[in-house]
Amino acid sequence: MSDSPSGRRRAQPIEAAVCSLQHAASRLGIHRSTAYELVKRGEFPLPVIRVGSQIKVSLDQLEHFLKTGELLNGATTGPQPVEETKPRRRKTAASSS
Repeated sequence: MSDSPSGRRRAQPIEAAVCSLQHAASRLGIHRSTAYELVKRGEFPLPVIRVGSQIKVSLDQLEHFLKTGELLNGATTGPQPVEETKPRRRKTAASSS
């Protein structure tokens, strides 16, 4: 933290660990609509992070990919398998007798 003119300490700015898909697309030299289409098809060259309706990309992954053409630490791209679970049936008073 640093001191402000009033003598109070100000928090240092925090550097982001992720960027928008639009920023990543720009750095990769592709149009943002192409990037969104590639994500939708599971073909975007980097892993993506979904935060609500937003799609983010790790800055570390992006920088490493731009330098080497490879992903960091064995990361994978495309849709990740999701284990489906069946809803549990609730026990009712009538079914427990």
